[in-house]
Amino acid sequence: MPEYTKVAIKSDLPSGKMREYNVNGKTIVVANTDGDYFAFDGICTHEHCALAGGFLDGFTLTCYCHGARIFPSLKG
Repeated sequence: MPEYTKVAIKSDLPSGKMREYNVNGKTIVVANTDGDYFAFDGICTHEHCALAGGFLDGFTLTCYCHGARIFPSLKG
């Protein structure tokens, strides 16, 4: 069963925004798309860039380092 760690309250993260958090030494990003919240690894696996610096468009995140489009699917 997955383990969950509370990192923020909903009012901390307006719709269309994402924020980086450090959870147990791991960088994660939480994003809000019209009230759907999803979390994903905060570091790009290609260029090791911080994904919180990318561009969020709906459920698509674009890495600012090299333009890769990422489709995070872990909502919670």
